[in-house]
Amino acid sequence: MGTILKYQDGREAVVQLASKEKLSIEVVQTGLQIQQLKFYGLVAASVVARWSREELPDFFRLFAADQPPHLFFQEAVSAIKEFESIEALKNHIASTRGNHAGTS
Repeated sequence: MGTILKYQDGREAVVQLASKEKLSIEVVQTGLQIQQLKFYGLVAASVVARWSREELPDFFRLFAADQPPHLFFQEAVSAIKEFESIEALKNHIASTRGNHAGTS
């Protein structure tokens, strides 16, 4: 069934492995099909396997906070190919957001 992420604006993202080689990300507007985006990134299962069941949703939340939907998917799938761990991704995001990121 996949991992379902719910956002304050009513969107829900369903993240799941579509096959051994593809990660499927689908976003729907709750109750209405106003906005539906599907993005299939060619992500090797061995890459996805680096991320735990708890980390993968966190990974997508990091992108959802600042990205418009059409960029969110492209950047998220690109990044999952690039980064070895959630910590590496968090460090990268913190460094790119610079001084306005604040402390956490």
